[in-house]
Amino acid sequence: MKTIICIFGWAQRGKTSSIKSIASLYGIKPDTYDFCDCTIFSGKRIGFASMGDPGSSQKDSIETLMKEDCDAIVCASRTKGQTTRDVMSLAQQYEYTLIWTSNYSLDAEIYNLNTGTVNSFNNLTGNLNSLFAKSIKALIDSSLSL
Repeated sequence: MKTIICIFGWAQRGKTSSIKSIASLYGIKPDTYDFCDCTIFSGKRIGFASMGDPGSSQKDSIETLMKEDCDAIVCASRTKGQTTRDVMSLAQQYEYTLIWTSNYSLDAEIYNLNTGTVNSFNNLTGNLNSLFAKSIKALIDSSLSL
C-alpha cells in the first residue's frame, strides 16, 4: 500500500527539522534547508519533501516523488489552505493512503519565559525531533512490512 505521511502544522513549528530527522534514519543527509530526496531501503522507495509553505514547490516535489514510484512519502503542509488541498489532491490522484500527523513541538517563547534557557530548549527540541522521527520510521516500516 503506497502511503503519504504529511506532517502538518503552523509556520515555524519544526516540520522541516522533523522530516530531516526522519530522512537521516534512512541514510539521507540533507544539505539544504528545504529538500526533496528519495532513497531505497530494504527494497522500498521512500521519499522526503520538506517544502510545505504556501508558494513553495511543495506540490511539484511531492508529485516528483510519486512519479518516481515511491512506496512511502513524508512531506509537510500547513494546517489548512492550498498546501493541505494539494496533498489531498495528489494522494487521491496517485492512489496513496494519506496519514496526517503533527510533530512534537514546543513554543519557544513560553518555554524560555518559564526556564530562561535557550540551550535547554534546543536540547529538548532535538530530543523531541528524535523521538518523533523514530515513531514515524516505525510507522513507515510497519506500513511497508520492512
